[in-house]
Amino acid sequence: MTTETTSTPETPAPAPEEAQAAPEAAPSTVPVPPAPVGPSRGYMMLAYGLFLPAMMTGLAMMFAGHAGLLLDVTGAAGLFLLWRNKADFIGTIYESHVTWLTRTFIYTLAGFMLGFITFSFQAGQNFAGLVFLVVGIYYIYRVFKGFRTFARARALRDPLAFV
Repeated sequence: MTTETTSTPETPAPAPEEAQAAPEAAPSTVPVPPAPVGPSRGYMMLAYGLFLPAMMTGLAMMFAGHAGLLLDVTGAAGLFLLWRNKADFIGTIYESHVTWLTRTFIYTLAGFMLGFITFSFQAGQNFAGLVFLVVGIYYIYRVFKGFRTFARARALRDPLAFV
């Protein structure tokens, strides 16, 4: 049984079935686990919130003396929070953020120790100021980069990277 279709100037003829659209190619991205909404996200937000005031340590020490070190305690508290709840982050996108923030704290602590050691030498005081400046900018960069990725609910591409 065949049916004929006629076309009039008002209605165009139907397209032949042979001209089908090509199948879509599969995306080439690596699948990422979905961002959980439970306590993991809250812990991560709190950790970033504790790391943010630690950025102000340098300014606070400049204006308030050693009382500015109290702000750096917030970074250590954020690190403790991440370490304490590490099992909650395994297998989620936040696992990369835990690694990122842990390394940020360790690299910054090592940089500040280098600055304090060079500051103890008379000839190294100008160099120590430069070390403190570079380490402070580095810390700010890493915290903001991590938080920006966290706010987009994405995992960091390479949490083991230095930059």
